Amino acid sequence: MYSLCYYFGFKSNSIYIFFLFFTSIFTIFIYNFFFLGDRAVTASVSLSLFAVVIFASIFGTIVPMTLDKLKIDPALATGPFITITNDIIGMMIYMFICSALS
Repeated sequence: MYSLCYYFGFKSNSIYIFFLFFTSIFTIFIYNFFFLGDRAVTASVSLSLFAVVIFASIFGTIVPMTLDKLKIDPALATGPFITITNDIIGMMIYMFICSALS
């Protein structure tokens, strides 16, 4: 029997969120602000990066758990499915945030 920390990925996701916050808010924001000088581009890139990686982390945790419950091998089924879905939804999130901020 697995614990709830395994199913919800608390330990691994908290580390991802910390590094995600550091890279998206600090590194990308500072780089764009000082080198581009455009606050709209800075905000859209930083918020999009943050939202896409949070979505990918949650989606990449939930799909293998769901497939495991359905007795489907998660190692074989999740690779291409998660990659393609993260790319498509990531672009949709980026376009939505850019259009919402403009």
